Amino acid sequence: MRFVAGFLFFLVGCSLLDDSSPTSSTVRLEVEQNDYVAEREIDGPRARYGFDLVVHLYNESPHTLYLQRCRPDTPYPIYAVKPVETENAHDAAYNAVWACPGNGHPFVVRPGMTRTDTLHLSGPNGWLGGTIRHQGIMEGRFRLRYSIGTCLSMADCPLDNSVQRSDVFDVSLAYPDNDELSAYARKMAGTWQWLHSLDESAGRTVWPGTSGNPHRSLEINDEGTFLLLSAGALAAHGRFNLERAGLRRVLRFSVEKGHVEGLARLQYVWLERENTLVLEDTGSCNACLLHTFSRIAR
Repeated sequence: MRFVAGFLFFLVGCSLLDDSSPTSSTVRLEVEQNDYVAEREIDGPRARYGFDLVVHLYNESPHTLYLQRCRPDTPYPIYAVKPVETENAHDAAYNAVWACPGNGHPFVVRPGMTRTDTLHLSGPNGWLGGTIRHQGIMEGRFRLRYSIGTCLSMADCPLDNSVQRSDVFDVSLAYPDNDELSAYARKMAGTWQWLHSLDESAGRTVWPGTSGNPHRSLEINDEGTFLLLSAGALAAHGRFNLERAGLRRVLRFSVEKGHVEGLARLQYVWLERENTLVLEDTGSCNACLLHTFSRIAR
């Protein structure tokens, strides 16, 4: 009889007396709102966007729930973000890069409890082959997924996928508007000395003063005009527009006379520390170059 009582105690302690598994009606993972705008957090060639996602886990089942976390002191559970269209975490740009040693310190959510987390999602977190082309979907409809089980060894007692995922939320990006583009163009105003051009695919750097590469400077004016000088002589002049292309800004040269020697007419553009201007050839090119200029003090 002692054996039976002890065995029953073991069953109760492991929440196995109730054979019913948690369902989406008794365990719910819900986001606090359904629409989010990801703001630009890092500028430049590998611009990154982020937003805070507040998520609630409601446990209305008779089971104690266990949520995996990366390290004993990580304040939030391990999560995955999946686009609704593919249900594949590899397709979303907002997934963290986890490097977890494994630990026996999961979060515990007992029956009747609600757990709330504020997760800062940011991305992209990967780029193709060392280029500046990002991996993953940035905009659209997504779900969040936690790894949830009903025992400490969560791999042995995982909940059904429908229970471990949240309701749908939409993410859009805060693209630069006309006012922001105008302000950025004003920051670019000045005279810029060409320092070098990098062919990333070939690992080759082109320097001014080498064969066929005279010293050049680029003058950008507040009123939307530019001058390009090559070896001290006027090579081209005209107008420019600063526009948006997906996550990035592009500089479009409209040449009125001459030609933009060494530059394509459409360039990705960004400023580094206010005194460095970087232009990158756009489109399909066998040797797209990354051109770096330094501001000349007036």
